[in-house]
Amino acid sequence: MDSFLRSNNLVRLVAFVLAVILWLVVRIGSQSPETPAMPIDRATEIISGTVDLQYDKDKVSLVGEPPEISVKISGERMAVWQAKIAANRLKFTADARGLGEGIHEVNVTLQGLPPDVIFEPLRAPIRLEANLEQKFRVEPLLDGVQDPGKLAGILFEPKEVSLIGPSSVIQQVNKVSARISPQLFDAPGEKRTVVVSAVNDNGKPVNVSIQPKTVEVVYQPPIESKTFTGLRAEVKGLSEGLKVLLPAEGLSVTLQGLANDLNKLRPEDIKIVIDLTGLPPGSYEREAVISVPDKVKPTHKDPLKVPLQIVSK
Repeated sequence: MDSFLRSNNLVRLVAFVLAVILWLVVRIGSQSPETPAMPIDRATEIISGTVDLQYDKDKVSLVGEPPEISVKISGERMAVWQAKIAANRLKFTADARGLGEGIHEVNVTLQGLPPDVIFEPLRAPIRLEANLEQKFRVEPLLDGVQDPGKLAGILFEPKEVSLIGPSSVIQQVNKVSARISPQLFDAPGEKRTVVVSAVNDNGKPVNVSIQPKTVEVVYQPPIESKTFTGLRAEVKGLSEGLKVLLPAEGLSVTLQGLANDLNKLRPEDIKIVIDLTGLPPGSYEREAVISVPDKVKPTHKDPLKVPLQIVSK
């Protein structure tokens, strides 16, 4: 017995038993069902936004504001959460080009979602109205007490603008106005650019397209006239040994311009020149040349004719 234990037979027997046990373990393991994979963690969220609507703005107008919608998104939980956090960077779009007047439902597309996040398709209702065009005269809008005299001197270019939009909106417009700064009256004749707006009966803005959106405004006070009398004329070209007799009461000239400019004029600012070159003694009616400051001008279109006599000294 001792010799058997000391022999190689025992070693061989032990190795064989271990080999059988290992084979059984491998056999049993290969026949066991596969371990199921871990399920993907999915989530669903609701996000909201305003639809960026494309439509033929030259033909129709959207009635009311662009639709606000809510859409359901789903996908892997982390990606869905990221999309919800960044919802303000997502873009809701809808294409209504080619659609005419009426109530429609348009497909809404959500742009900017992660690749593994999907959204539930939906449609948004919209109402389109055919565009109308109507002209309105631009009216000045001033704060405080309005002086009718000053209002009459406010001129716009162009005088009218076009309102383009649905009839239901244009019917709300009471007038088109431009806010005028009081500084305009301090610079007569100086052009400025102002924005025009359409308002309703309560003075509230009406959302309608205005063409053009700006106009030029200038303050031109009423033109007044003022007559200057007793003016003295200057003669030139009178031959030696002669003298000229002009009307004793002097000459009269009527000028027109802004009241402020007329009031600043003095008689010596008005130059009257009569050319007597080569004339012999006698009675004449000669045309006079009148020179005045740039901001005023004579009212008469015909030349001023002055009766005079040329006599010997």
